[in-house]
Amino acid sequence: MLHLDLSTRTSVIGTLYTATDVDGGQTKEQRDLLEALALHVMRVPPSAAAVVSPQEAAAAMEKPRLRRAVGEILVMLELVRHPPSAPLTSRVAEYLA
Repeated sequence: MLHLDLSTRTSVIGTLYTATDVDGGQTKEQRDLLEALALHVMRVPPSAAAVVSPQEAAAAMEKPRLRRAVGEILVMLELVRHPPSAPLTSRVAEYLA
């Protein structure tokens, strides 16, 4: 995903952090995964991630292939949450829509 410009990469990371910030925030496993994605895949410091609404995410990620990839990552972040979270499932569904 390094072929994306910095603004788009930052929006992707902001989307992932915002979408998974439910029930008191991310679990340790989710945070570890998010930090690895931010630092090593997207080359964006986690501190650069701003709150990104579903509408802002859609505007920042126009390409269907990118939207699909981000959606798949959101589902993966949902699956690594233990215990499962109904609010997270609802939030991920908002971003997928």
